This record gives sequence, structure tokens and C-alpha cells, in this order.
Amino acid sequence: MDRRKLLLLSGAALSGLAGCAIPTSGSTNVTLSGISLVNTTSTAVEFDVIVESDDRIVYWESHEIDSAPDDSQTNIETIVPDLPDEYDNVAVHGRVNGQRRTINLGRENFDNECVLPSFIYQISNNIFGTTVDLVDNLSDPPEEVNCQN
Repeated sequence: MDRRKLLLLSGAALSGLAGCAIPTSGSTNVTLSGISLVNTTSTAVEFDVIVESDDRIVYWESHEIDSAPDDSQTNIETIVPDLPDEYDNVAVHGRVNGQRRTINLGRENFDNECVLPSFIYQISNNIFGTTVDLVDNLSDPPEEVNCQN
């Protein structure tokens, strides 16, 4: 299965859970390799991306993602936020058209992992979903990702 199909399926499966609070067990050692922004609509979409570390905003930018090209069902852009050398208790927030989702990376199952969270704006009913991939599990990770923390 290619990465685009995986993102679409993961986003659809998780869209029902999006926005739910996920309990954390405290500090974990996680590397945020980048953030994928996925647009499956026929119009450009602006994603607001915020990264928090220890309840402080360490990154906040808006990114306009063009509509999907004619020969594709998705347009994926991966950004690599400029983060402090050391960060802990990371939460990544995304907002599109008034819909907000949070990906909390402080869970034990992300400890010592390099992760690539994704925010997915889907064409069906303008659903905004999320997913997190472990970079080691991707067969073709985006070249922008950086697993050096």
C-alpha cells in the first residue's frame, strides 16, 4: 500500500476519534521529524500549525496547500518546523476552516520514536482528521523528514 492510500485510510478511520483527549503518562523522548499536511479537496486550503512543548508555543505558522493535482486525489506537503534543540511533552495542533485537531505525542507508545504526524483535510464532508506514522515504518518517507533530535 502506498503512503497516500495509507494516509487517507488512516485519516478516515481516525476522524471519528479526532479531537478526543488522549491520556499521557508524562514525559517521553520523541523526535518530531516533520508534519504532513494533506489536502484532498478541489480548492486550496490554509492549515494553521502550532507546536507546543511543555505548554509553550514553539512554532506557529500558516501553510496554504494547493488543491490536489488533476491526476491525483491528494496534495501532500511535509513541513519541518524549526524547533528548539531540546523539547519535551510535544503536542501538535492543526486548524482548517474552523476545525481544530490535536496530536499529543507524549504517549508511551511514541517513546524513543521518530514520528511524522499528519493533518488530513478530506473531500468527503470536509472532514479534518489526523494520523501519526512512525518514520521507521514508512516504506517511502518524505525526503524532508529529519530524525535527528
